[in-house]
Amino acid sequence: QGLGVGSLMADVVADLCERLGLVFQSATAHPTYGGYRNRSPFWLELPTSQQPRPKGECSMFQHIWTGAIRPDGSLDAERERLLRQRVHLATPPNADQDIAFA
Repeated sequence: QGLGVGSLMADVVADLCERLGLVFQSATAHPTYGGYRNRSPFWLELPTSQQPRPKGECSMFQHIWTGAIRPDGSLDAERERLLRQRVHLATPPNADQDIAFA
């Protein structure tokens, strides 16, 4: 705990999902994870985040991954540079070849 592995892993998975054309949304009750995403330029806090919940349950942080994409759909070059410093996804050898399953 405290090494930032969980937040980094979520960023890597979210970035990979974005590259695959998927949307990545995160919900957590953990204040460290939620606080990181609140401060991160790669996550957008949703309006439903930290709303009161029934029966006194703790509030949930809710975010959607934006990566380096601006709300208008254009690429933010500085955020892209920061994202590539944080997330390094290399293309595996022979990635252009078909994969055969036995």
